[in-house]
Amino acid sequence: MSLKDLVGKGLTARGESLRIKRLEDEISELKNELSRLNGIVASGRLVDLVDFGELRVFMYTNDLSYIQLNDKYRRHTPSANMRDFSKPYRSASERYHNGREPLLSFLLSHYWLHDLDFAVFDVGCQYGTSAMAAAQVILSSGHTNHVYAFDPGEAGRLARYNIILNGLESHVTFECLAVSKGTFPGLVFTETGHSENNRLVNRTPTMEASSYVVMCTSIDEYAARKSLSGHCVIKIDTQGGEVEVFEGMNHLRQTRQVTCISEFVPEAIATRVCPIEWLTRVSEGCSIFEVPGMDMFLSPSHSLRYVPRDTVPEFVNEIRERPNRYTDIVLIPETLPGHTVLARRLGKPS
Repeated sequence: MSLKDLVGKGLTARGESLRIKRLEDEISELKNELSRLNGIVASGRLVDLVDFGELRVFMYTNDLSYIQLNDKYRRHTPSANMRDFSKPYRSASERYHNGREPLLSFLLSHYWLHDLDFAVFDVGCQYGTSAMAAAQVILSSGHTNHVYAFDPGEAGRLARYNIILNGLESHVTFECLAVSKGTFPGLVFTETGHSENNRLVNRTPTMEASSYVVMCTSIDEYAARKSLSGHCVIKIDTQGGEVEVFEGMNHLRQTRQVTCISEFVPEAIATRVCPIEWLTRVSEGCSIFEVPGMDMFLSPSHSLRYVPRDTVPEFVNEIRERPNRYTDIVLIPETLPGHTVLARRLGKPS
């Protein structure tokens, strides 16, 4: 065979190889699209009951939150008896002086010990578990503060039933609303199997299972409409929508004692504002603490990391360099009665 024939044969083989590679890539893309379409069809159809003992929750079986559960919590039949969430009783003083007390109940106890009337807001409550856990802490401390839970996503469709399932409908109000900077119809983007990732911002069309219109509200507007006159403890988890949530509660933060527990993802915020400038601005007049890799309902309150405001640039850049690139922060207003003692208990150096 001549050199010319060998070269021609090689080029032909190479061309075939490239065509095969393109076909394989196209098949892979089609498989991914088919999987996405199957997810759209099946999304939200299969529901199971999860029994944590203290709380019982309906969850979608194709959801990451359900998939990651230990098998022992799945497929339990709920007891006909409602649990008495006022027991075991633990006073605010007991909670406040217990070094192993979870962060949220520790913060609520501080408000109670200083005779501050308040409501709890859970923005991005998903299945309602965190809102119900907050109500459980309130009831078992002998108080009646109300919890307001918001979620416009797939999991939120079950939150209302979960609240009733646990007999907490008198203590937790669920709103199928997205919390943002104002009152208007908004577009929610969802991903199959990731009910924790419903969002109003940072759209990624190639990953979306569906999108739909919901009504949005702001914390300021909602508090005014409900005539809420007390202070607030607010938990925020909105997949980057924190910028708009904080913008929509400027009045409340200026006129009330508002403690915020918020997810902080610099990359998600950077699509609209500079994360360093944003955190510097929203933390004005506050002490900043990081809640690194913890759960505010399970982790002890004394494990927080204090972040001086003049180190915000270094803090944000550090988070950006981490493998997971996100964290949770707590903002404690410096005007909060007993702030100095509280901040010291949470980890601020004397």
